[in-house]
Amino acid sequence: MSEPTGTPEKDPPRPGLVAGLAIAACVLLMLLVLAMYRFLGGFNTISSETAKWNDFGVYFGGVLGPSLSALTLAAVVYTLVLQIRQLEASDKEKAILQGRLDAATAVQRDTAKGLSDQLKTTREHAAVSTFFEMVRLQHELTDGLRHGNLAGRGALMSIYLHLKNFYTGFAGAHPHAPQQPSVAEHDNLVFDLYLRESNFEFAHYFSNLWQIFKYVQESEIADKQRFADIVRSQMTAYELGLLFYYASSSYGSEIKPLLSTYGTFKYMTPDILFNINSARNLPGGAWGGKFLVTDPD
Repeated sequence: MSEPTGTPEKDPPRPGLVAGLAIAACVLLMLLVLAMYRFLGGFNTISSETAKWNDFGVYFGGVLGPSLSALTLAAVVYTLVLQIRQLEASDKEKAILQGRLDAATAVQRDTAKGLSDQLKTTREHAAVSTFFEMVRLQHELTDGLRHGNLAGRGALMSIYLHLKNFYTGFAGAHPHAPQQPSVAEHDNLVFDLYLRESNFEFAHYFSNLWQIFKYVQESEIADKQRFADIVRSQMTAYELGLLFYYASSSYGSEIKPLLSTYGTFKYMTPDILFNINSARNLPGGAWGGKFLVTDPD
């Protein structure tokens, strides 16, 4: 709010000056009444006659009384005018102070918002840096994988093909298998046994992958879908296939809802699955609407 502009008003006379002028006016009025009484033939010298003093009192009271009443009324009116002006000046001063207060409040609010936005941006930048550091670690873990004579992503492809052969040749009469297992129960059992037979040699790969998705979900990163897509884009089709069966198992129960949230398998082709019916192991959101699957019971 801007302060009022224009020609400044004059300050009202000081109370002491007004009182002095009022007293001077009363004295001058009394002298004027006395002068008029003498001019009209009252008396030239001080008289000892009671009648003349009585006449003087009647004259003095009759003339001076109404005059003083008129002065009193004028003083009352003037006092009211002064009070009105003081109230107006007070209101204007309050308006100015309120305007300054509103302006200061607005500045503080804008400053607080700016600091909050800056802090949020700083946190998001820090979160993004941490994210890419975790992705770098994932690459290192991938490069460190070994399977047969293959390393890195070649090892993951070899693990995928080995798991596929294990899946195809799995005997349903395994002592730990249910009598009539569902597809989900079958897949969970196969992956669990394969992971045990491989001595969990690639379990840390999935553990760190889960940590990345979890960090995206819980961090200050604003565009979470974009960064989840970055993680997915770093993976080959074979890695996505392994991730699917990991998420379908009891080991992947924590990463499963995150994969559904970000539609991680929406670009994966059906031939990656060992059994097309396995698509129902994960909620439909994991496929991004690509597969017409129902959520598992």
